[in-house]
Amino acid sequence: MVGSKRHWTVSQRNLAVNLVNQGKTYHQVQQETGIPHNTVSDIMKKYNLIETTATKEGQGRKKKTSKSFDRNLIIQVKKNRFISAQKLAEQAEENYGIKLSHQTIRNRIQDQGFQGRLVHNKPYLSKKHMKRRLEFAQNFKKMPLSFWKKILWSDESKFNLKSSDGAQKVWRKAREAYKLSCVSGTVKYGGGNVMVWGSMAWKGVGKLQFIDSIMDQEQYRNMLKQNLKSSARKLRLGSDFAFQQDNDPKHSATKTKEWFAENNVEVLEWPAQSPDLNPIKHLWEILGRKIGGWSFSKKDNLKVAIKEAWEKIQPEEIKYLVESMPRRLEAVTQAKGGPTKY
Repeated sequence: MVGSKRHWTVSQRNLAVNLVNQGKTYHQVQQETGIPHNTVSDIMKKYNLIETTATKEGQGRKKKTSKSFDRNLIIQVKKNRFISAQKLAEQAEENYGIKLSHQTIRNRIQDQGFQGRLVHNKPYLSKKHMKRRLEFAQNFKKMPLSFWKKILWSDESKFNLKSSDGAQKVWRKAREAYKLSCVSGTVKYGGGNVMVWGSMAWKGVGKLQFIDSIMDQEQYRNMLKQNLKSSARKLRLGSDFAFQQDNDPKHSATKTKEWFAENNVEVLEWPAQSPDLNPIKHLWEILGRKIGGWSFSKKDNLKVAIKEAWEKIQPEEIKYLVESMPRRLEAVTQAKGGPTKY
């Protein structure tokens, strides 16, 4: 564009037009796309005049790639949404004898409406998982808030000595963030530096327990003995509460089920691979923010920081999470049991 030092692809210009048409200001579009607001203004003037953002024939930079190459490039991207521009450039040189910059590869991909975005890590979902999740959502989505107020939610989480595990990117189009081919399938957790178990309910957080070794079913039952009912008393849940846990093998072991029965603890039936349905998942994010960006050399120092941050969590923060249950269930229903934004 005139006065611009950068060539913006058609897909980037189309994105700017779509955002403006959604009611975004030029400055908001700049924040979301990186396109300068004065360039956005120029794009909109052209679009309003001739109803296109395409570069006129004879204008702009000459493409270094053929239509055939571009088609094959997109085929590779669709086969593997996580392939890097560097890898694609290496393949282009090896297979076609063409030496292209990483940015040229990105431009060709973006021309087809794909953008490099951070990957949403979601548990692997089989057809069986999705069916069970959908059934759960349909069975419980009409439950009143009073029902969710009587749940004692629980979960385990990992905290690294450093606050970031790094990030992966994926090629995807608009509204594909939670498409199965665009999310990273994960299993429960593995490794890590400090593991914690915690619980929460409508009135706040329960007890926090550090896990210093790989927990088996016997250790899990001992932890429940120490923490479950004391957390329920702390949160004034009464005797008619239900306990929520995921489907980890030690949670569903026969002896663990016997312990629940012997202690008159009702356990909420829970679909496997469904952390997005569990509001306590976002409690760990709140806890991480309260710790702040961190880097510890010793586990004991990290434990102290976690414990102090846990005690600072306010009941209002928990209430908001519990109130999100109807929205979570609706999201699973809309996704037909698939991944959601939660």
